[in-house]
Amino acid sequence: MTTRKNPFYQYGLALAVIAFSFPLKVILIPFLGRETPLFLLFVTAMISAWFGGIGPGLLASFLSMLAGRDFFLYPIDPLLVPGQFFRAGLFFLEAFLIALLSARWGAARREGETTKEGTRPLGEKVPEQTGALEAAHQDLENERADGARREEELKTALSLMKAALESTTDGLLVVDRAGKIRTFNQKFIEMWRIPPAIVDSRDDERAVNYVVEQLKEPERFVAKVRELYSQPDAESYDILEFKDGKVVERYSKPQRIGETSVGRVWTFRDITERRQTEKALQEQAIRDSLTGLYNRRYFDQRTEDEIIRARREHHGLAILMCDLDFFKVLNDTLGHQVGDKVLKTVATSILNSTRGVDLIFRWGGDEIVVVLSKTTREGVLTAANRIREGVLEIGNESGIPLDVSIGVSLYPDHGQTVDELISMADRSLYIAKKGGEKIHIGDKEYDLDESAVKVVFQPVVEISSRRIIGYEALSRDPLGRLSISDLFKKYHAIAQLSEFKRICFLCQLKEAERLRLQRVFINVDFTLLDQLGIIPKPPDIEIVLEISESEALHNIDHRLQIARKWKERGFRFAMDDFGAGFISLPFISQLIPEYIKIDRSAILQAVASKSFRQFLKELVGTLRNHENSGIIAEGIETEEELGIVQEMEIHLAQGFLLGKPEAITLSPQP
Repeated sequence: MTTRKNPFYQYGLALAVIAFSFPLKVILIPFLGRETPLFLLFVTAMISAWFGGIGPGLLASFLSMLAGRDFFLYPIDPLLVPGQFFRAGLFFLEAFLIALLSARWGAARREGETTKEGTRPLGEKVPEQTGALEAAHQDLENERADGARREEELKTALSLMKAALESTTDGLLVVDRAGKIRTFNQKFIEMWRIPPAIVDSRDDERAVNYVVEQLKEPERFVAKVRELYSQPDAESYDILEFKDGKVVERYSKPQRIGETSVGRVWTFRDITERRQTEKALQEQAIRDSLTGLYNRRYFDQRTEDEIIRARREHHGLAILMCDLDFFKVLNDTLGHQVGDKVLKTVATSILNSTRGVDLIFRWGGDEIVVVLSKTTREGVLTAANRIREGVLEIGNESGIPLDVSIGVSLYPDHGQTVDELISMADRSLYIAKKGGEKIHIGDKEYDLDESAVKVVFQPVVEISSRRIIGYEALSRDPLGRLSISDLFKKYHAIAQLSEFKRICFLCQLKEAERLRLQRVFINVDFTLLDQLGIIPKPPDIEIVLEISESEALHNIDHRLQIARKWKERGFRFAMDDFGAGFISLPFISQLIPEYIKIDRSAILQAVASKSFRQFLKELVGTLRNHENSGIIAEGIETEEELGIVQEMEIHLAQGFLLGKPEAITLSPQP
């Protein structure tokens, strides 16, 4: 109804009904009586409320009451008590109607306010609803835009990931928990050379069955795969070696979503080139750059391994130390280029002269060490002779006097460790070189006895009369090939120098007694005297023990005690090498030796310098207070030297001018 939708029309209708009720009241009062206003009030209120709504109805009721006030104010006959009650009832009815309409109007307003939005036309929007709809629409558009952006970002990320997987040098394979291939990159296919049929099947089992045929150890590969599939959370790293020489690094890690393993990722990296480089570097680290032999740095490690193996398998092992003879002369005369060429040729010859299982090392310079495993003494001699023959052949072909000396130590005979064996081989080499044997095994081949020493005597002479007052006993090589210095070095190299000195002393003492010499000077040291113990002095012979001045510089008290013990047995002492650069005056003053022997170096300096000659003369005069028998000048080789000695008032001397060291066959008569 349109009247309910236009408020101006609704209230205008109510006013029109009330205006119409005024003339109607005048017309109807004669017919209906004074109750006409009440009737009209009711009618106008109902019409206005029906057609106009609660508000116009209430307005009509209020105005009708004002228009019919005469009805309510008109005096009533007292006798008409029922009429009075009737008028009061109508009044209350009208009041009730107004109250009812008012209540209904308030309820209708509240209801109208709550339903106002729903009763609006379709084209009409409430501002609050419109804002909410617009906000919801904007949120929807934002979500759609975010979704599109996320989708684009996802596509970009997937593209980048795919590009990264394809550009990496590693082969990549992803499988699910059941072993089905989920994804891989092209490098994986190329690395394993997997046929397209197996790739398309995405069956991990078929792929494994195919690739194992390419590996050196297929069983280990399959075992590792099965182990990892039985342990979904395990990680693994190992190296795979292919039959064609390729080496691949394999790493496996579980693929997880949250805390759950849903598959496995395999990565494969071809490290063949890196392994080859590492191997080349390792070879460079253990190889000699000139000869290609193993270097000395590698010797300890490999030889220790060989000793452990020999001990475990109970077999022999030998170390051969080879030293080229005349190589230094070759270098000095023909140059280092020729020397290097010869050394490389010798290295090749030794490699050809030994077995493939033997180890060859360049020890340094012209020394080469050979380690022979699973060998015997006879086998060692065979190998050593073959090595020497090869070197001699090189010398003959080149016109060079080339030879080799070889010292040998045997495991376990000569040592249990690398240091012990190499030390023995070194001592054995020294014996081989100096002894002229060229090949020598160990250092126990020499049993030291009196045959190891030749005793000679050099006379000590009274200058004025040239009378021999005694002899100095000296040791020499019985074969005449080594100097006394080299002879001492030889026995020092085989750790028998102390024994050699003891034999020399005893042989000299025995030979002097045999020759019935009246006085003999014997060179000793305090260590030897301490080790000899108690040795009785031969009767009727004056034995003078010569102590080097350098011996008197340390541990003086202990050495004086040793000297006094020997003096108590009848032995005498001489201070040897006096003036050679040491100062032993405190020791001399306490020992009071029978003789003091002036070193040749001091004599030569006195010959060259008058001032030193005078100093030495004065010193000799002082020394006479600290010796009992005399001062001896050593090493006199010329008449000039002898004259200077006499000028310094020295009366005893020895040297080549007065007599060379030689063997005595008959007892001299001094």
